[in-house]
Amino acid sequence: MWYGALRYPEAGGHLKLEGTFADGGYDGTVTRFYPSGTRQSLRVYEHGVLRRSQYWSPGGSDASAAGAAKEAESEHKQDMAYLSTLEDMVARSLAQAHREVRK
Repeated sequence: MWYGALRYPEAGGHLKLEGTFADGGYDGTVTRFYPSGTRQSLRVYEHGVLRRSQYWSPGGSDASAAGAAKEAESEHKQDMAYLSTLEDMVARSLAQAHREVRK
């Protein structure tokens, strides 16, 4: 996922989030970036279960383990809500396309 130039003109095209999925959940390393391009967080999942997390302030300082875990939980919820929205949008678009084809 990338930052959009409309909302973040200075970050347009910069990577915002990268990670891998398996069976509908994260599996492997998920990295989130600030608009500047520096790392914001790193989360490591095994079969959808969070195993490790790190979080950095915009200035590059490490957060405590508890702070990183809290941030990881919040980011995970945001990611899943956003992905659910995308899945719903695709499902609605496909349904609309099928209706159009049948006309």
